[in-house]
Amino acid sequence: MNYKDLKPSDFISIPKGEKLKARVLELDVKNSTEIFIFSEEEGVYTCLIAVDSDTYKLPDINGLFIRYEQFAVLGSEMKQYISLECRTKSYALIYTEILKEILSEFDNSALELLKVIKKVISKWRHFLAQPKIQILKESEIIGLIGELMFLSKLINNLPEDALSSWTADEGMQDFTISGRFIEVKTSTRAMHEHIINGLDQLLVDPNTSKFILSLLISPSKSLNSISLPKIVQQCSDPLVDFPEIFDMFFKKLLNRGYDVRDQAHYSEFLYEYRRGAYFIIDEPFPKLTSHQLVGPLNSRITKVRYNLDMDGLPCKDFISTDLKCVFDII
Repeated sequence: MNYKDLKPSDFISIPKGEKLKARVLELDVKNSTEIFIFSEEEGVYTCLIAVDSDTYKLPDINGLFIRYEQFAVLGSEMKQYISLECRTKSYALIYTEILKEILSEFDNSALELLKVIKKVISKWRHFLAQPKIQILKESEIIGLIGELMFLSKLINNLPEDALSSWTADEGMQDFTISGRFIEVKTSTRAMHEHIINGLDQLLVDPNTSKFILSLLISPSKSLNSISLPKIVQQCSDPLVDFPEIFDMFFKKLLNRGYDVRDQAHYSEFLYEYRRGAYFIIDEPFPKLTSHQLVGPLNSRITKVRYNLDMDGLPCKDFISTDLKCVFDII
């Protein structure tokens, strides 16, 4: 059977016998790779993938057991395999998704199998160690997509430094780059109009500069649509050669409320990019801050929110403008 059709019930429906019986999984491109699945006892699911060597260290992950084992197909010599085993029935669906992701990545890329396994396991590790978190609301999905669109641009320019500048999970500005602060505002509106949360969200401290990146997207069903899982992969793929940074990326995603176990749900929210622009918050920029008040705010006023229309203000285009141009010259 093709690996893309794999589901938990395919393990337990294998007939049992005196010898271990397994079902063959087939890849589309690398179809000479031997892959078997079986279940020796109820609630235990195993996948074997043939490898040439057992010298490389295998990753570990909560709930799964990954190790080298030797098996022989009836009438053949012993061969080396990587065994990926799930011993918890409640993990069966997630385990199946992890397997399919590993096999898909291996089949459709030039990466070696072990590198693919390490990449996928690193992605899932933090989420399996935590209880499920609440699904993001659509407004939160849109906001996170915007942050990741900018992060992707940073990664392509500075892969080793980009993650440390993404500070949204720390309750600070969305991005901090050498004394420059970037607030990412993403909307499905037709114009650069956004809600500003807090009286001093646009306050600029001395010897610093602050920008708003305004991104406009709209619901879409085209093949080139943006989804949260797609932009997550777009950010993570260039980091695969930097294991610690790759790991940090998914930690930050978890802190921002994104759980890869819900990626099928998030894949249903599709958008297309319309336009985007950087706006510098300088003296003439329209804003409301505590410095503009004649006196202190009444203690009974606990929160200030206002709409800001930035259409027509000086800006730099998000796609065509080089990052250095934005933060050094604008």
